[in-house]
Amino acid sequence: MTDDGKRRFSTLEYPVKWADRVFSSRATTEALLAPEREAGNLTSHDYDAILNFHSGGFVRRNLPLVLFLASSTGAALTIKRPKWSPLQRNLVVLSFGAGGWVFGAVNRITSYSKFLGSIENPAGFKKALHNIQNQVGVPLTGPVLVRPYQPSPDEIEEQDSTTGKLNNYSSFFKSFTPAKSSTDADQ
Repeated sequence: MTDDGKRRFSTLEYPVKWADRVFSSRATTEALLAPEREAGNLTSHDYDAILNFHSGGFVRRNLPLVLFLASSTGAALTIKRPKWSPLQRNLVVLSFGAGGWVFGAVNRITSYSKFLGSIENPAGFKKALHNIQNQVGVPLTGPVLVRPYQPSPDEIEEQDSTTGKLNNYSSFFKSFTPAKSSTDADQ
């Protein structure tokens, strides 16, 4: 709580597609993150977390599960040998494909959420991502995961002195708020 009685919070925005593109290999990830760790923006835990998360690769982390599900489904259908028409077979294949896509998407979001939840210093991590984005220059595209956190007193003072806002999106959302017309003001 602040002196005006409002609870203060800030958000860590993590652009998933951008991060996958920028942190594509372990060597690139180390080269980009090492200066941020030396500058004190990243704790050693956060440095190791992002290094291990992105260098492992999403497909490589989930490959054993995918292979198990595909092989067990194939084995079950081979043993059972149902007598399906081409339409039924295509519907089953389409259903399995859609189910696998949904399962993969949920699994990916869950793994990214766990990763973001493990960050010890969200303010420093946010600053490190901003510095890396300025250095690399790759535009921020794709979905963004947001993690709210309680800012430190230093961060509150810094943000109050520069923008007067803690939430980066507040000015963005205000632009969509309709302005009061003179007829609204009279009523």
